[in-house]
Amino acid sequence: MTIVPAVDQIAGLLEQFAARGGYVRGVVVLSADGLPKASHGLDTASRDQLAATATGMWSLAGSAASVFDGSETVRQVAAELDHTTLFVAAAGSGSRLAVVADRQARPALVSHEITMLIKKLQSHLATAARPMEAVPPVVPPVVPSDPAAMS
Repeated sequence: MTIVPAVDQIAGLLEQFAARGGYVRGVVVLSADGLPKASHGLDTASRDQLAATATGMWSLAGSAASVFDGSETVRQVAAELDHTTLFVAAAGSGSRLAVVADRQARPALVSHEITMLIKKLQSHLATAARPMEAVPPVVPPVVPSDPAAMS
Protein backbone atom coordinates (compact mmCIF):
# COMPACT_ATOMS: atom_id res chain seq x y z
CA MET A 1 0.00 0.00 0.00
CA THR A 2 1.28 3.47 -0.88
CA ILE A 3 0.46 6.32 1.49
CA VAL A 4 1.12 9.96 0.71
CA PRO A 5 1.84 11.98 3.90
CA ALA A 6 -1.19 13.29 5.86
CA VAL A 7 -3.65 10.71 4.51
CA ASP A 8 -2.89 7.67 6.64
CA GLN A 9 -6.39 7.96 8.15
CA ILE A 10 -7.94 6.91 4.82
CA ALA A 11 -5.53 4.06 4.03
CA GLY A 12 -7.59 1.47 5.91
CA LEU A 13 -10.77 2.49 4.12
CA LEU A 14 -9.08 2.17 0.72
CA GLU A 15 -7.82 -1.28 1.66
CA GLN A 16 -11.27 -2.37 2.85
CA PHE A 17 -12.84 -1.02 -0.33
CA ALA A 18 -10.41 -2.99 -2.50
CA ALA A 19 -10.87 -6.20 -0.50
CA ARG A 20 -14.66 -6.04 -0.10
CA GLY A 21 -15.68 -6.95 -3.63
CA GLY A 22 -12.55 -8.76 -4.75
CA TYR A 23 -12.76 -7.04 -8.13
CA VAL A 24 -10.73 -3.88 -7.42
CA ARG A 25 -7.11 -4.06 -8.53
CA GLY A 26 -6.19 -0.54 -7.50
CA VAL A 27 -7.59 2.70 -6.16
CA VAL A 28 -6.14 6.21 -6.06
CA VAL A 29 -7.35 9.33 -4.30
CA LEU A 30 -6.07 12.34 -6.21
CA SER A 31 -6.40 16.09 -6.27
CA ALA A 32 -8.31 17.71 -9.12
CA ASP A 33 -5.02 18.59 -10.78
CA GLY A 34 -3.85 14.97 -10.73
CA LEU A 35 -1.59 14.71 -7.69
CA PRO A 36 -2.01 11.37 -5.89
CA LYS A 37 -2.94 11.70 -2.22
CA ALA A 38 -3.31 8.03 -1.30
CA SER A 39 -3.52 4.70 -3.06
CA HIS A 40 -3.91 0.98 -2.57
CA GLY A 41 -2.97 -1.96 -4.78
CA LEU A 42 -0.67 -0.08 -7.16
CA ASP A 43 3.06 0.54 -7.31
CA THR A 44 4.25 4.14 -7.51
CA ALA A 45 4.51 4.23 -11.30
CA SER A 46 1.05 2.70 -11.78
CA ARG A 47 -0.41 5.04 -9.16
CA ASP A 48 0.99 8.07 -10.96
CA GLN A 49 -0.16 6.77 -14.36
CA LEU A 50 -3.69 6.13 -13.09
CA ALA A 51 -3.81 9.61 -11.54
CA ALA A 52 -2.73 11.18 -14.85
CA THR A 53 -5.17 9.04 -16.83
CA ALA A 54 -8.02 9.90 -14.46
CA THR A 55 -7.26 13.61 -14.78
CA GLY A 56 -7.35 13.39 -18.57
CA MET A 57 -10.59 11.41 -18.54
CA TRP A 58 -12.16 13.97 -16.21
CA SER A 59 -11.07 16.85 -18.41
CA LEU A 60 -12.55 15.24 -21.53
CA ALA A 61 -15.80 14.53 -19.70
CA GLY A 62 -15.93 18.16 -18.57
CA SER A 63 -15.58 19.30 -22.17
CA ALA A 64 -18.34 16.91 -23.23
CA ALA A 65 -20.57 18.21 -20.43
CA SER A 66 -20.06 21.75 -21.65
CA VAL A 67 -20.83 20.92 -25.28
CA PHE A 68 -23.55 18.29 -24.98
CA ASP A 69 -25.12 18.92 -21.57
CA GLY A 70 -24.85 22.68 -21.25
CA SER A 71 -23.28 22.25 -17.82
CA GLU A 72 -19.88 21.84 -16.29
CA THR A 73 -20.84 19.06 -13.90
CA VAL A 74 -19.17 15.65 -14.08
CA ARG A 75 -20.05 13.08 -11.45
CA GLN A 76 -18.37 9.94 -12.74
CA VAL A 77 -16.50 8.71 -15.80
CA ALA A 78 -16.02 5.06 -16.79
CA ALA A 79 -14.00 3.38 -19.52
CA GLU A 80 -14.54 -0.28 -20.37
CA LEU A 81 -11.40 -1.91 -21.76
CA ASP A 82 -10.78 -5.53 -22.81
CA HIS A 83 -9.85 -6.78 -19.34
CA THR A 84 -10.35 -3.76 -17.10
CA THR A 85 -12.83 -1.05 -16.28
CA LEU A 86 -11.63 2.35 -15.10
CA PHE A 87 -13.83 4.56 -12.94
CA VAL A 88 -13.22 8.16 -11.92
CA ALA A 89 -15.59 9.89 -9.51
CA ALA A 90 -15.86 13.26 -7.80
CA ALA A 91 -14.79 12.73 -4.20
CA GLY A 92 -15.15 16.01 -2.39
CA SER A 93 -14.15 19.53 -3.17
CA GLY A 94 -11.06 19.38 -5.35
CA SER A 95 -10.60 15.59 -5.14
CA ARG A 96 -11.24 12.56 -7.33
CA LEU A 97 -11.28 8.82 -6.75
CA ALA A 98 -9.93 6.57 -9.52
CA VAL A 99 -10.54 2.83 -9.49
CA VAL A 100 -9.14 0.03 -11.65
CA ALA A 101 -11.50 -2.96 -11.57
CA ASP A 102 -11.51 -6.34 -13.30
CA ARG A 103 -13.72 -6.40 -16.39
CA GLN A 104 -15.96 -9.03 -14.78
CA ALA A 105 -17.06 -6.55 -12.11
CA ARG A 106 -20.59 -5.22 -12.47
CA PRO A 107 -20.34 -1.46 -13.18
CA ALA A 108 -23.46 -0.65 -11.14
CA LEU A 109 -22.05 -2.47 -8.10
CA VAL A 110 -18.64 -0.78 -8.45
CA SER A 111 -20.31 2.62 -8.79
CA HIS A 112 -22.38 1.94 -5.68
CA GLU A 113 -19.30 0.88 -3.70
CA ILE A 114 -17.44 4.00 -4.91
CA THR A 115 -20.34 6.17 -3.71
CA MET A 116 -20.31 4.48 -0.30
CA LEU A 117 -16.53 4.91 0.01
CA ILE A 118 -16.73 8.58 -0.95
CA LYS A 119 -19.38 9.19 1.71
CA LYS A 120 -17.02 7.72 4.31
CA LEU A 121 -14.03 9.68 3.07
CA GLN A 122 -15.52 12.98 1.94
CA SER A 123 -14.47 15.04 4.94
CA HIS A 124 -10.88 13.84 4.48
CA LEU A 125 -10.77 14.39 0.72
CA ALA A 126 -11.38 18.12 0.33
CA THR A 127 -8.38 19.74 -1.31
CA ALA A 128 -7.96 23.45 -0.75
CA ALA A 129 -6.96 25.60 -3.69
CA ARG A 130 -3.24 26.18 -3.89
CA PRO A 131 -2.14 29.72 -3.09
CA MET A 132 -0.91 31.78 -5.98
CA GLU A 133 2.78 32.52 -5.64
CA ALA A 134 3.79 36.13 -5.91
CA VAL A 135 4.67 36.82 -9.50
CA PRO A 136 6.93 39.79 -10.15
CA PRO A 137 5.34 42.42 -12.38
CA VAL A 138 6.25 42.26 -16.04
CA VAL A 139 8.28 45.30 -16.97
CA PRO A 140 8.28 46.05 -20.69
CA PRO A 141 11.71 46.50 -22.26
CA VAL A 142 12.86 50.05 -22.80
CA VAL A 143 13.12 50.79 -26.50
CA PRO A 144 14.96 53.96 -27.48
CA SER A 145 12.86 56.30 -29.55
CA ASP A 146 15.86 57.11 -31.76
CA PRO A 147 16.74 54.08 -33.97
CA ALA A 148 20.26 55.50 -34.44
CA ALA A 149 20.83 55.12 -30.67
CA MET A 150 20.59 51.33 -31.05
CA SER A 151 23.77 51.12 -33.18
